[in-house]
Amino acid sequence: MIYEIVITADTNDADYVTKISDITPGELERFTPLIAEIAKVKHYNWDTSVHGEDEDKPEIMYSQLAALAEEFGAFVPHGEQGVHTIESIVYYEKPAKIVLL
Repeated sequence: MIYEIVITADTNDADYVTKISDITPGELERFTPLIAEIAKVKHYNWDTSVHGEDEDKPEIMYSQLAALAEEFGAFVPHGEQGVHTIESIVYYEKPAKIVLL
């Protein structure tokens, strides 16, 4: 079974970017501890912006899960100058697509 994960991130104080990616149940399960840690920090929880402080970078903020953070970064949208906060993470079973024309 394949799921879709939809991540919305703030790139510049209410300028949002969204990325939709396929994800397997196994990947989702592996990322669950990292997502739980991200959820604990409401603002500047995923700072990849060019203006951010080094200590706010995901691989440093979540150093105990650094390898997961690096891998999870492929699912996170990236604005023109990076993002600073993951606002939402939603996943659901990927719907079937029917091409009519």
